[in-house]
Amino acid sequence: MSEHTTNATALADLKVLDLSWALVAPAAMRVLADFGATVVKVESSTRIDPVRAGPPYWRNQPGPERSSNFINYNVNKRMIQLDLSKQAARDVVLRLVDWCDIAIESFVPGVMERWNLHYDALRQRNPDLIMVSTCLNGQTGPDREGGGYGVGGAARAAMIEVLGWPDRDPSLARAYTDYTASRMVAVATLAALDHRRRTGQGQYIDLSQVEASIPFIGAAVLDAGVNGRELRRRGNRQPGAVPHGVFPCAGDDCWIAIAARSQEEWRALCGVAAAGWEADPRFASPDDRERNEDALEEAINAWTGPQDAHALEQQLQAAGVEAHAVLDSLEGDKDAQLQAMHHFVGVESSDLGVIPVENTRQRLSRTPADPRWVGTYGEDNDFVLRELLGLGDDAIAEIAASGALQ
Repeated sequence: MSEHTTNATALADLKVLDLSWALVAPAAMRVLADFGATVVKVESSTRIDPVRAGPPYWRNQPGPERSSNFINYNVNKRMIQLDLSKQAARDVVLRLVDWCDIAIESFVPGVMERWNLHYDALRQRNPDLIMVSTCLNGQTGPDREGGGYGVGGAARAAMIEVLGWPDRDPSLARAYTDYTASRMVAVATLAALDHRRRTGQGQYIDLSQVEASIPFIGAAVLDAGVNGRELRRRGNRQPGAVPHGVFPCAGDDCWIAIAARSQEEWRALCGVAAAGWEADPRFASPDDRERNEDALEEAINAWTGPQDAHALEQQLQAAGVEAHAVLDSLEGDKDAQLQAMHHFVGVESSDLGVIPVENTRQRLSRTPADPRWVGTYGEDNDFVLRELLGLGDDAIAEIAASGALQ
């Protein structure tokens, strides 16, 4: 829809070709779109984006246009359908390469080469192009062609191995690398843009989603590499902070997270609990508490069990203790802090009306983001072909007749 506009100006002169799918790269390019970049999102109904096919769905009604995750990560993008198995579709991509500043893809290594859309070919057409390739294992090495999604990435990055209880199997971390790597992709892309604006030089970014996520368990990795200590699951416990856990409260599946990272916080916790813990020699020092952590957690469980999580949160925070009631998704949606931060905003869909999505994470005071709309399959075909690429009726009809616009 050509009438879609945004008031964001920080990246208003930037043009992006988004050939990616799933979550990592689309989430990263949404950051650029929210700040005013013109982002052309290429996809095909002949091979549906897996995120389109997954719940949760808007109003609990399944459908490829109703995936809340897909909507959330593709705000402010111009949507064009191109079946890249067709040469006519790849020819349109080449025209978009001539037009854009940044191109991004997230296919398994080898796919872009087979289509002759790899960086070396594209920079012949656009010498100062910034191109980003992001996949699970990166573009080089013996496992470069190993595809997969964030669950596999979390396993390879050792995230699943360190999550869970010591006496149980590892806990599934969900697609954790999707949410860590997407931030790295956005920052790396902006760094390359800054470099080009200063030097005139384009760049090629090869970002492994596994590698980009390892720093999030960096302390455990360093401990293994330097000290030879194997990564161990600790449940909710953390060295240097005792207690550090999630404890039951009154009600059905109600919990509170509590941590004491210093003697001062420990004394504050003891003052609120008034259970005589400060006089117990088992809990006198941090080392004592760590040696007797099972007994301490049992005592805290007994104390928190009959109490309201939210009221206890207020008491503990007022005393200077790190404590938060564990929110479910419905409570999170109504959380006063998230509402004050405008964490959720409404965007317009031509099919579904106004839909809530997460707001832009980055807040700039002089050039704020402006998430406005989400497109549907091929909604901007005509706008992209006619207004961005300058094609006429005959050329567009020929492309359509080839079956490329699917």
